[in-house]
Amino acid sequence: MWTLSNTKGCPFRLSQCTRQASSIQRSSRWQQGRYSTLTRCKQDAALSIAQPTPPAVKAALFTGSYASVAGCALTFFPTQTFGLLFNLQEVTSGWIRVGGILFTLIGLQYLGAALGDIMAIAITAKSVEAAEAAETNPRLSYSFYEATVWSRLLLAAGFSVVVAVGEAPLSLLVLAAINVVGALSMAMALKKTPRC
Repeated sequence: MWTLSNTKGCPFRLSQCTRQASSIQRSSRWQQGRYSTLTRCKQDAALSIAQPTPPAVKAALFTGSYASVAGCALTFFPTQTFGLLFNLQEVTSGWIRVGGILFTLIGLQYLGAALGDIMAIAITAKSVEAAEAAETNPRLSYSFYEATVWSRLLLAAGFSVVVAVGEAPLSLLVLAAINVVGALSMAMALKKTPRC
């Protein structure tokens, strides 16, 4: 749901604003001008919806793209890709491919959430009525984006523990660091993205 907190102080959600403005137009008080704020709110809503892609969506597109590419590389070229960081003698190529498939699917989840949000933003930008329809069936994925922050931090902590107890090589810390950077960049992007 798009909120109108950045539209000249309008305190209503889009559907509330639209519904209230519509019902007020039918009332006799409308002609008295008591509800000009709602009219302005409705007009501002139409202008404020056509926003650029939110930072969290951009971060998800980036993460999904690199995860999908890396996952496909692990799936189709397991020994060459895995050998960049790890000893190939310790893991068979079949298990590397399993990891690659999982990594690809995680990347596709990021891409699916981000592309769904882009579609929802595009639909919302067409008209206030379309925005109201989109609000009844929200497609924005902020909860998913928030979950990626803490889950990636937990993944990095888990990798660090496995290295600390001597069950994995130090090179696993490279992947832990990448996940910490990814989690922090998503957290910063979420702070810049209006909450729906």
